[in-house]
Amino acid sequence: KKKMGDPEPLSVIALGFDEFFASCISLCSNDVTAVKNAPPGTQSCCPDGCCSRNICHKLEGLIGWIGLTTLSRLMPSLRRILKDVYPSRNFNGEEGLDTNNVRGPNGEHLFVTLLDVLSQLRPVLFFTDDLQFAGDASLALLNDLVNKVGSTVGETRSSLLFVGAHRTVDTESNPLLMKMLTQYEASDVINTTQIDLCGFELESLNEMVSDALCLPRRKTRSLAEVVHQKTLGIPLFVVEFLDALLTEKLLIHNSATGWGWDVDSIDLKKISSGVAALLACKLEQLPSQVLSAVKILSVLGSHIDRGVLEVVKKYDGSDGSTLIPSLYTAQREGLLDIAGPTFTFMHETIKLAAFNLIQVADRIPMMLRIVACLLPHCKQHEKETDAYLFTTVDIINIIGSQAVSKNLGQSRVFAQLNLNAGKKSTNFRTALDYFEAGISFLQGDYWNDQYELTLSLFEAAATANYSGGRHDQVAIQTNKIFSMARSFEDKFKSYCLYINVLAIGN
Repeated sequence: KKKMGDPEPLSVIALGFDEFFASCISLCSNDVTAVKNAPPGTQSCCPDGCCSRNICHKLEGLIGWIGLTTLSRLMPSLRRILKDVYPSRNFNGEEGLDTNNVRGPNGEHLFVTLLDVLSQLRPVLFFTDDLQFAGDASLALLNDLVNKVGSTVGETRSSLLFVGAHRTVDTESNPLLMKMLTQYEASDVINTTQIDLCGFELESLNEMVSDALCLPRRKTRSLAEVVHQKTLGIPLFVVEFLDALLTEKLLIHNSATGWGWDVDSIDLKKISSGVAALLACKLEQLPSQVLSAVKILSVLGSHIDRGVLEVVKKYDGSDGSTLIPSLYTAQREGLLDIAGPTFTFMHETIKLAAFNLIQVADRIPMMLRIVACLLPHCKQHEKETDAYLFTTVDIINIIGSQAVSKNLGQSRVFAQLNLNAGKKSTNFRTALDYFEAGISFLQGDYWNDQYELTLSLFEAAATANYSGGRHDQVAIQTNKIFSMARSFEDKFKSYCLYINVLAIGN
């Protein structure tokens, strides 16, 4: 994933937990509303003791009501459960996590505790895919979960298995992931098993082709051999290559004779060394309206709420009536997953392939028009607009400060939005990315012309660096504040941070 376009890792992981709580609602032998009145200590409605009521009570005892409601804002299914289990509680006006309070609980702690509680009540398999694309914030969160779950909640043993999938050929370009894997293998505390998955062997591939075409293996072997030669048996390559053969009528079905193919013609067909080109070919064969919709989604991110799509559907001046239906067509093509209001690319590579199909000269103008649609929905103090804010700021940071360097008003707005997103972020590392991006959008004599905004960004960046242990950066940013701030009061927070850094150093 792009460093600055990396989505909120807590929000991404929250999607998986939200699906879990949705299953809790449907799988409990009694409806949640029937359970809410059960007195504490009574038998769970679930045979394994993992009903939503038990989870809520355990979590509240560990992270408090504020922590519980903070999680619920990321997980609509959990919020629904809380409203049923605690009908008399107040759900309005809770304060979220304060990014500027370096001593307060942070988002990682909440998720570590949540996973700890769940894995003590039932066995949990935690699967993460495409780790080679993960940004630093996502990997840091995963590392916290791996190292801290099992050490935070009482003495009950956690039953938890982490499975992480990554492509070894791309892992070398992600030094933090390589460092983590090396540490896990050397650890005496963490039990690790490495499983190398290769492509299909020829016999296995032939069995799959035989089953798909309903033909004996002896008849499909010639096709399987050339497909294996072209794809090395890599499953995604195999599927896309066979799909391309169908599209180009090199694999033909006849109602009288069944499936047929010409091995020599297939052997002449070129195949890309990477899956991205295969996916690009598949995308280019989509109807123009469907391809346009997928391109718009690729700009917005990997996981997008329908409300965001409704806001941007008229970005190009059209009535936008074809956007949502076109995305459902893309779902039927296997490119997207649509769960409730959330639209998700089936694979990060599909999103990147779709984005790369946008002409380079058209990308920034397109993104600026989409941002213009989203801006009215990014009011700082309305919690329900967070999805719009993070989506908007991630697009802004892909655009970059150089693209708007001649527009001081726009640069200032983009800097302010990064500050707002950083303050709302539940992850210090991601917050730091937003604060630093905000600083990059400051133009001209910003310490004089945009004093309050500039001071807030530098203070916030210094605080986030402090919480992340980057004390050298704290010194640089606080010294900048010392030299440019107008009063002692404006320097006071920075003095406190700097004193703490000096104390730690001594």
